[in-house]
Amino acid sequence: MTRPNLFSFATSELSQDAVFCWILSWANPSCRESSPELQIVGTHFLNLLLERANVNIDRITSISVQKQIGSIDILCVVNNELAVLIEDKSASVDH
Repeated sequence: MTRPNLFSFATSELSQDAVFCWILSWANPSCRESSPELQIVGTHFLNLLLERANVNIDRITSISVQKQIGSIDILCVVNNELAVLIEDKSASVDH
């Protein structure tokens, strides 16, 4: 049996953006009390993105996530100083 794939149901780009925003939002330390497991997942996802960009931060103190800002699919601001931009189109050019 093949594993269920969320994106086979949420086929539009905006659905994917929403999932990424939701996961990143859980990286906020203030979410730890309501769901420690999801807070860990969000933190791991954010750290994966940062690793791919060769960026290392000591500690996450705050997260702000917005979608569809100008021509940016997802804007995640970490600690009020680091901007993580996500473009999730598969056939996009730089803009």
